[in-house]
Amino acid sequence: MILGSGDIGLIMARRLTLEGVEVVGVFEIMPYANGLNRNIVQCLHDFDIPLHLSTTIVEIHGAHRVDKVTVAPVNAALQPQLDRAWEVVCDTVLVAIGLIPENELSQQMRLRLDPVTRGPVVTSTMECTRDGVFACGNVVHIHDLVDFVSAEAALAGFSAGQYVNGTLPRPDNVRLQPGDNVAYCVPHTISTEREHTVYLRARRPLDACTLQLRDATGTRVYEKRLRYVFPAEMVNLRLRPAILQHFHGDVLRIDLIARVEA
Repeated sequence: MILGSGDIGLIMARRLTLEGVEVVGVFEIMPYANGLNRNIVQCLHDFDIPLHLSTTIVEIHGAHRVDKVTVAPVNAALQPQLDRAWEVVCDTVLVAIGLIPENELSQQMRLRLDPVTRGPVVTSTMECTRDGVFACGNVVHIHDLVDFVSAEAALAGFSAGQYVNGTLPRPDNVRLQPGDNVAYCVPHTISTEREHTVYLRARRPLDACTLQLRDATGTRVYEKRLRYVFPAEMVNLRLRPAILQHFHGDVLRIDLIARVEA
């Protein structure tokens, strides 16, 4: 059995099945899967592997190896409902409950860390809170695709070169603030003078939603309709200077709100 429905857990379910292992199920404590939709389909549905949402392990049985596992559904507060628990016979438990950035070096350098991503806080040039230190990729936050890692790496490398040459752009003048249904956004600050790609993640799934940018007074600066948002899929937002030309203040809030169709 597999605990956790992130992409690694889903891909391992398929790989184990292809290698002749019977996967009795994938169990996820949240009410939604945490992997990409394509992996849910290709790794679970295509192989008839059950996905149990809002369910978690409460006890593992066995002496020298696993004999069985007790699982239970959870309530809205993610607390196990033991009166509804049941046992699953298995001999292996694979735990795939999420990734965090490798931040040992960041901690040693006393960089400021984002409490949500657990990676360093970065500017629009990927510079950390220590001058001349640049970070990118999964050191900053966990990405879905290597394409995004490569894009951040190119930006961080270019910016490091500018720093060495003394041509780094002027400091950012806007702080991004995660709002309704936004877990985090990277970078943490931007400039109204340049174009940026902002990466963010939703806290919960939404269909037919709207991404909104608001300044400190609550004035809407920009909005974009999205077909859906899903915690496992990063949202990429391209911000151009023209979007921020009427922005006033130094804080820009990002919200993901449900849209009521007429």
